[in-house]
Amino acid sequence: RWNTRKAELTAQCSRKGRPASQVASKKKKDPSGGGAAAEETPEDILAKEQDQFQSSEALLLAEYSKATEKQQQEIGSLTALLSDLQELQQTITSQPPCAPLKYSRGLSIACRAHPLVARPISSQPPLPASAAVEERISPYGVLLGTVTEYVYEGLDGALETVFAILWRCFLSARGQGCPLLRPELTDVGVGWGRHFRQPGSGVCVLVLAQNFQEAQPIRTRPQLSIQALARELELAAAAKERQTTEILLTGAPGLPGPSFVVVEPREHPLLTTTRYAHVTMDVPPGVILMGSLETVAPGEPSLTAQDNVLIQRQGNRVSLHVCAPAGGMHKLRCFAKAPGSRRFAEVGYVMVRAQAREPVEERGTCFPTSLPAFWDMFGYLHSPLKCPLRQGATQVFDVQLLFDRDGEVDRKLAETDELCRTELSQLDSALQGELRLLQEGKAAAAQERDRGMAAIAEEREALLSKDKKGKSKTPAATSPSTPSPSRGGKRPAKPAAAAEDILAALTAKEQVLQQKLSAALEELQQKEAQATARSDAQKAAVQQRTAERKEVIERLRQKQVEVTVVAGQHRYHLQPLPECPQRFRSAAVVIPEGTVGLFAEGICLLRWSTESPL
Repeated sequence: RWNTRKAELTAQCSRKGRPASQVASKKKKDPSGGGAAAEETPEDILAKEQDQFQSSEALLLAEYSKATEKQQQEIGSLTALLSDLQELQQTITSQPPCAPLKYSRGLSIACRAHPLVARPISSQPPLPASAAVEERISPYGVLLGTVTEYVYEGLDGALETVFAILWRCFLSARGQGCPLLRPELTDVGVGWGRHFRQPGSGVCVLVLAQNFQEAQPIRTRPQLSIQALARELELAAAAKERQTTEILLTGAPGLPGPSFVVVEPREHPLLTTTRYAHVTMDVPPGVILMGSLETVAPGEPSLTAQDNVLIQRQGNRVSLHVCAPAGGMHKLRCFAKAPGSRRFAEVGYVMVRAQAREPVEERGTCFPTSLPAFWDMFGYLHSPLKCPLRQGATQVFDVQLLFDRDGEVDRKLAETDELCRTELSQLDSALQGELRLLQEGKAAAAQERDRGMAAIAEEREALLSKDKKGKSKTPAATSPSTPSPSRGGKRPAKPAAAAEDILAALTAKEQVLQQKLSAALEELQQKEAQATARSDAQKAAVQQRTAERKEVIERLRQKQVEVTVVAGQHRYHLQPLPECPQRFRSAAVVIPEGTVGLFAEGICLLRWSTESPL
């Protein structure tokens, strides 16, 4: 730009025929304030513009240096963050599995007693900010081990909060593992509330302890929120008003031994301030249990709710989960079927009283539809229990199955053996039928031979008897009318020669019959041998196919149970957990439009419907 400007001024001086030093491009005032105004030469203009160009160039270079330095700092920060994330991932991957944490109500109340959590009511003065966590949990139990506390300030979701606590815990103990994942921590309490000093923010407090023994009962409850306290008072008042009776389930016809043992709860009606309740009971081996929920309204007929009962099975213990469609009284009818029976029989009922005060987004939800295979595989669904699923959201599927692989293989081997025996029996029946037809052909040929021989024998016997009769009649004298050969008369034929010719013909006919019979018998023998060889070859092929099928089935003993989730056009595989091989869990599944199904070995177990997020 400087060179271009200089060339323009030089060209301007050349056009006027004067040197550049004598060209007046711009006038400037006299600095003394009087006299004629001094002229500004092109050299002055060029010098001034050169100074401005150098100043601008210096400013641009300074800004570029600052931006480059800032970018280098950001790259360094992102590189360090990526390194920390990889180290955290490696730490979590190499971390041995921990036992599930036990929820502690006392620790949760202590979390809500944190000085940073605003409390609507309090019957005791608040604890100072410097109060240790041991001091805050001491009113609610006895600590027999170590304890650690994590505080997160913000309004993020649950997943972001847990990750932030995990991240801070990892950074604070770099190189020494993650204290949050220590296996000796057995009890957990969590509390959330509004920030005491920052009304627009929130606080999440997480306390993990080793061997925390709660006080029974916990009498000091000044830290409870108004909503929780009101709910407990409502439950206590309702428990005094209602009359409870013992849950009794009678046995169905054909059920072996004692029928059902209710484990928890033992009395009904069940009172719940949410829409959900459950009953746990022990059932006899082999018994199939079903349930139906009916809405009972005074003076109105009962209305049956669909997909509001989920039955889960772990061994002989069964859990019946109930989702009340609305507030009021509901009747859970229980049906059972004995092994070998074709019909279900009602064995009793459980009354449920729902005082539903669920959030708006919980209304209209129920359980997924369970199919018979879910019961046969001792299915127990951990998540998601609610239906329908929100389209576009992500969901982790967690299910426990007791799939008897050895039993399945033995059943398939038995079916293969039975199929082999059936095919061999069919081949034997076909061979026996064909041999029976051949034997009948032999018998028919023999009968035809016998009839021919009998006819020949009768004809021969008749000829012989006729010949005997002719020989027995001897002439006494020559008849006068008999012409004499000397007189030119013909001599009569000899009857013995004719009989011999007939006998020879009968003998030849008998030989022909014998040859025909021999040829027919030989042909039938060849057909019988061919049928037997063909049947033996077919039996060998059946046995070979059976052996190949058994070999394929035996390989299934080493095969892992395939559990998948089919969501739209995508299929997601669930992996078994290392600490529990019978429990399968998936990665985050994006919920599509339509239905979502859970399959095991190609058999559908559960089915969810979906709904639009709007």
